[in-house]
Amino acid sequence: MLDRKVRRKPVTVPDLVRLNPDPTIPSGPLDLPTAKDASASAVQYVLLVDDDPSVREMFSQALRLAGFDVMEAATGSEALERLRANTQIGVILLDLKMPDMDGWRFRLAQRTDPRMAAIPTIITTGAPLSEVLDCDLKAADYLLKPVGLEHLISVVSHYVKPAREPNLVW
Repeated sequence: MLDRKVRRKPVTVPDLVRLNPDPTIPSGPLDLPTAKDASASAVQYVLLVDDDPSVREMFSQALRLAGFDVMEAATGSEALERLRANTQIGVILLDLKMPDMDGWRFRLAQRTDPRMAAIPTIITTGAPLSEVLDCDLKAADYLLKPVGLEHLISVVSHYVKPAREPNLVW
């Protein structure tokens, strides 16, 4: 079968007015979103920030099996770079105790940048929760390590939807 490309004239409002004359519709070409545009805007990543490679691997595997798209960062400064480069991050899982830039300094930088301030942040920590809650982190949620993977997935799903069907059985 031959694969032919069909060239079509863009649909403009005057073309549509002939079908449905409505003076309230503005004239000019229509800028309709494509399926590709719609699917791209629906994807929201989980940004996982933890200096412990085993924690990153365990959390990211569980989240990916649950259908989430995950980005990883080992330090706060690396996480800030990823946030500045990607506007599709829907939630941040943040460890507090990290070298280079810890979670407290990360949160300060995130909250003072209007482009990143509204992204919900879930604190994951092994520190006593009473100490963490006394700080002015203003996080959306707090998870005490060790975190059960079912609980992690449940909490993350309150902030972003999985990108695809889960591939796991509990």
